[in-house]
Amino acid sequence: MRRIEMKLMLEPRGQGRVRVASIGGHARAYKAMADAEHERSIATLSEPHRTKVIEGPVRLEIVAILPRPKNLCGVSKRTGQPLQEPGRRTHIIKPDADNIAKAVMDGMKAWWKDDCQIQTLVVSKQIAAFCEEPHYLITVEELWTPSDC
Repeated sequence: MRRIEMKLMLEPRGQGRVRVASIGGHARAYKAMADAEHERSIATLSEPHRTKVIEGPVRLEIVAILPRPKNLCGVSKRTGQPLQEPGRRTHIIKPDADNIAKAVMDGMKAWWKDDCQIQTLVVSKQIAAFCEEPHYLITVEELWTPSDC
């Protein structure tokens, strides 16, 4: 059983809807360019952490640290201290947690044979702390290997 924790310095975003276009009288589905680029970035940043393809069930935990809104970034002119609580906060607006999970799972598809192997999926969203950059915290846990049977 392996457990891999990684921090990907990439601004989290949800995966958008598949687009459809008519080309030569045939419908063709495709991903938006920004979504495909985001998946490639996730794949590139996560690749150094991967040792082999996981064959058994997987527990995947994703914590998306999203950018801090400007209205939470004010500082006192007199003291220079933050006007708002400087720690992380709960994020309850878009992007949706399930769309964040889709983007990460598609970007990390080289980690497992099929994403149906993901037995447990935990996704949470947080607003970055004061002066914290947006990023992903991802934990991949191989629950058992076929040799354990």
